[in-house]
Amino acid sequence: MHASNNGHAFTKTDWERVAAIANGNVDVNSVGQFGVGFFSVFAYSDQPIITSGKEYMTFVWRDDHTLMTYRRALPVEERSHLTSIILQMRSPLIVQMSSNLDGKHKTELSKTKKTNLQKKTVSIHKIIPKLDLE
Repeated sequence: MHASNNGHAFTKTDWERVAAIANGNVDVNSVGQFGVGFFSVFAYSDQPIITSGKEYMTFVWRDDHTLMTYRRALPVEERSHLTSIILQMRSPLIVQMSSNLDGKHKTELSKTKKTNLQKKTVSIHKIIPKLDLE
């Protein structure tokens, strides 16, 4: 899964904050500041990657169960004004979609009878939600 936003690129302080979770920083006051909230990505991915501006950081679990971070420069062709979080999912992500068989818009779905609905299960390999912060 790949999520991006077009906010400001990470500052030195932002990189330090997100790296602090590898050092055992689980301060509940840091939720929303790359603390406990970001740590939740490990429920879905063992090696998340953050890219921002000219740099990236990857998180790697070592054999002794300690978390290491590696911050490096991105190749020039991969640099961007976006900040992205990339999760290699442990298992495929399943999305359930409902569609209306008679072709009416999704907003009208609640007005139709349940017999007009069809459920499909779709396997998604890459999702890129983008947030416009301007």
